[in-house]
Amino acid sequence: MRPVPAAVIGTAFLLVAAFAAADTVIRVDDGIVVGKVTQVDSSSVVVQPAGNVPAVSIPAGEVLSVQFDAKPAEPKGDVVIPSSGERFHVIADAAGADVVPGTLVCRGAGSLAGANKIPFADLRAWFPTAGPGEKSVSEVLSLENERDIVFLASGDRITGVVESVNPAEARITAKLGAVGVKRDAIKSVAFSKTLKPWREPVRLLAEARLVDGSIVIGEVTGPKDGIWTLKSVSGPQWTAAADQMLELRFRGGKLLWLSDLTPVKAETTPFFNRAWPWRKDLSVWGNPLKAGGVTYERGIGTHSRTELTYDLAAQFATFLVELAIDDETKGAGSAVVSVTADGRALLAPTTVSGGEKPRRIKLDVTGVRQITLLVDFGKDQDSGDHLDWLAARVIRK
Repeated sequence: MRPVPAAVIGTAFLLVAAFAAADTVIRVDDGIVVGKVTQVDSSSVVVQPAGNVPAVSIPAGEVLSVQFDAKPAEPKGDVVIPSSGERFHVIADAAGADVVPGTLVCRGAGSLAGANKIPFADLRAWFPTAGPGEKSVSEVLSLENERDIVFLASGDRITGVVESVNPAEARITAKLGAVGVKRDAIKSVAFSKTLKPWREPVRLLAEARLVDGSIVIGEVTGPKDGIWTLKSVSGPQWTAAADQMLELRFRGGKLLWLSDLTPVKAETTPFFNRAWPWRKDLSVWGNPLKAGGVTYERGIGTHSRTELTYDLAAQFATFLVELAIDDETKGAGSAVVSVTADGRALLAPTTVSGGEKPRRIKLDVTGVRQITLLVDFGKDQDSGDHLDWLAARVIRK
């Protein structure tokens, strides 16, 4: 046996021990099954635990994450990001008569295998490099551009319409006419955000994360004869070898992250004259959520005094959260936290202080229509009260 390193699963921090070459399945309620994943489809995840015990079949909607026994690998090719937020590492390989106007003709690079034709209307960004950096990616995706923008390595930009892409260059129609820009002169391309606004399907979706950083959202099945089939919600279909799968997450099942909801009521009351805004999946200072030395992908960053009310419409049974003062305060802060449901107390006022490990809370919200999260001033007024609702999520009945 060997220990699996501490890992951030979605937003939850889990430390597990597993057998060599084993996979780890985490349920939405943090339950863990360790073994070998033998089958995944739209309805279930089948795991064969170690030892002479029967295989376990878990409904896909009750699975938060599957961690495969694999390690990240060096990315290859270009990075293209569809409007769905997926990330494909590909090679643009159309040349001459194979070039299709308004379409990226490409094949998988690294983890992904297969060839696809992706309309520019379905794309949000293209980076002619395997590792563009998260800051660059965030900057491009945050744009609200109505026209395509080609960012050049020189620092200049061209605004217009990207007509075609081939291994050597991109053709762009700008104000002064059609121009060709060599591939190695392009830093990134932000495609028009207005062409096809993305609307996520209301159904259970699998999110496959591969060792090279590729992300495919949609229908994931396999492994059959050592091969996974990845059918993207944005159209492309890929395959990947079993050893290329790093993690499989599920969305639209029984779990709903609270940061995916918009509060029906949000009030911030400053102690003096400065109110700190609450943030989704970030601390109040805009940093990644971090407590007890662990970084969390999901949660809500708040500051005293903040009151957030969410509409649950009596559809959920359990509320799970980890409470902590964010590490960015370096041990400062002391906030009083409470939770009420339809006017009745679920969590009595509880003091959370800086430097403490995250405190896991599980509450019954069966029949609850509205839940209210309150962060009030502690013993030091509002000094350092960066209270994080880590891994805050509700689970359907």
